[in-house]
Amino acid sequence: MSSKTCKTCNIEKDESEYYKYKNTYCRRDHSYKECKKCYNLRVKKYCENNKEKKRKSSKIWWENNKTSRNIIRKEQRLKRNYDLSLIDRENILKEQDYKCKSCNTDLKNLISYHIHIDHDHTTNVIRGILCRGCNIALGLLNDDPDKILKLYNYLKPFK
Repeated sequence: MSSKTCKTCNIEKDESEYYKYKNTYCRRDHSYKECKKCYNLRVKKYCENNKEKKRKSSKIWWENNKTSRNIIRKEQRLKRNYDLSLIDRENILKEQDYKCKSCNTDLKNLISYHIHIDHDHTTNVIRGILCRGCNIALGLLNDDPDKILKLYNYLKPFK
């Protein structure tokens, strides 16, 4: 691994100690000139010294970016809960032909919060995407195939 010298603390550190630019066309070496520690201290100090300015700019952004906020929240929730991106979620939906994996309800016409990612709660492995009804039913039956089968056998004579 290569190393470089931080412009703030003047200590030579490994490349992994520096944040990378998201837009790689900005700089040739694709990383910040100061190490993560110095960068974080500088940002923290700036925020402490400019609380009102930060509050104002955050409020303005918050009011003007409702759609972006919702997308960002959705991305963060998917990443945090299932280690998925929006693209991964979309790919799963495409594989399922935009239908509930259990009952084949068309998911294209449903509001986004009525579409649920079904996963095993012990292994966290994603099983598919379900409609709200199937997800609630599965949850109420504790993901237990025996309970589901017993319920099926109970209802079968009445259909």
